[in-house]
Amino acid sequence: MPRLRLLVLCLVASCGGCGLHLPEMQEPYQASKEEKLDENAIVNRIKCELHKSVQDVLFKYRRSDQYLGKSVEWLTGWGAAVTLKITADEKSAINPGFSIPAFPHAERLSVAGGIQASADATRAETIGMTYRFDDLLAEGWIEECDRSGPIIVTSDLKIGQFIENKAFLAAVPGTVPVRQKVFDAFSYQATFVITYGGGITPTYKFVDVTANPDAPFLNGSRTRTHDITITIGEATGKRTYANKLSPRAEAQNYVETLSQAIASANRSRLSR
Repeated sequence: MPRLRLLVLCLVASCGGCGLHLPEMQEPYQASKEEKLDENAIVNRIKCELHKSVQDVLFKYRRSDQYLGKSVEWLTGWGAAVTLKITADEKSAINPGFSIPAFPHAERLSVAGGIQASADATRAETIGMTYRFDDLLAEGWIEECDRSGPIIVTSDLKIGQFIENKAFLAAVPGTVPVRQKVFDAFSYQATFVITYGGGITPTYKFVDVTANPDAPFLNGSRTRTHDITITIGEATGKRTYANKLSPRAEAQNYVETLSQAIASANRSRLSR
């Protein structure tokens, strides 16, 4: 029994600092300097997709003899409030087990046991931006958005599809009442989740004690989540360093951002 007691104490001590630190925002295979570069690439990808989406919609639904739908030129007076939340969550657990004979020299009857210890650390960063579409369009025509960078950047965020669908609803005659110029606001949400995990189970055989015969000894996981909320509405006031949307759009953006934060918290809770 002294050997068993010593083994258990050593196993607990070996995980004393396991996971008890804030995770890095960059991926495990990246250097620390990559964090700011990835964040910059993501923000610029969202900005570029907004710019290109509005420009393409205005070109597609431009007034002409062939197009008899309602004008979507109102988009030039609108803007987008964007919220990007990046969350890194790391979990680690140790679950050492042992098996000893129930009686001295017993071969068929044994007693098994174990202990458990775990740690969980979460780090989150949130960025909020508001773009006026006329400011974006003033930067010139965009052919394609740069796709070099992290996974979220190389993926199609579908912002163009979202804006085109809403512009189509406003352009089709009869969808929006005649006296109403356009919708009040519309929102878009997207979530990217990247998960890594692994475990190790070394087995030790002493004279009468077997350590970690079955259960995973040490395992860990890392989850990085990108939550994007975009609310599009009429831009109000003069151009400033802090652009604003209409009160209706601002209120909708607040609700959508809050709902996504609650959903993110629930995902983290259920994964534990």
